Amino acid sequence: MPDIEGLIGGTLAASIGITLIITCGTLLFTGFIIFFVYRTVYGKINQSNKLLATGVPAQARVLQLADTGVRLNDNPQVKLLLEVQPMGQPPYQVEVNSFVSMLKLAQIQPGQIVNVRYDPADPSKVALALM
Repeated sequence: MPDIEGLIGGTLAASIGITLIITCGTLLFTGFIIFFVYRTVYGKINQSNKLLATGVPAQARVLQLADTGVRLNDNPQVKLLLEVQPMGQPPYQVEVNSFVSMLKLAQIQPGQIVNVRYDPADPSKVALALM
């Protein structure tokens, strides 16, 4: 006669094991996604802050403004097409994604002139220097 208690206990142990494996896998996957998003967002913010501290000041005309749909603390990330006008050099266009305070959105409308800082070694790296 089969051992009913052993059979039920084995099935229960297998179910618990599978549940633990699925739960751990889900937690690892979620942790990876959170880490990736955190690194992407805050890495760009850190790069922008470094550029604001060490970059060369210039002015830029806002040519286009678009919402990316991303928010950080209710502040939108916007995609800007800028015409950077470095002192003593020809102007050039660059696309920049930047988080902007809702209070400062009026400063970056198309046609506006904004202060920026750029990396002379890589002029495609530009950070908004909004007041």
